Amino acid sequence: MFVWKKEFELGIPSIDEQHKSLLDIGNRISNLLLAHEDGDDNYEDIFNVIEELKTYTIYHFDTEEELFVKYDYPGYESHKKEHDNFIEYVESVDF
Repeated sequence: MFVWKKEFELGIPSIDEQHKSLLDIGNRISNLLLAHEDGDDNYEDIFNVIEELKTYTIYHFDTEEELFVKYDYPGYESHKKEHDNFIEYVESVDF
């Protein structure tokens, strides 16, 4: 279970809300997996939430990167590389 903590806040409302949404999606995946029992036919539900996580992660990273450029963030290149590596990994996961 992922729990939002005040210490996670960056003070950028749009990014903080997106981070909360990512935790929510993670919790939905966790709940589906924890509730799964042998013989359950919830593969499609699990797949759909994981696909939602992939899509939302890319959207979130795009939003962050736009802000990095807009505010001339000094760590842009290295942080973007982390994003690119993670997206590459997430897109390689096949269900």
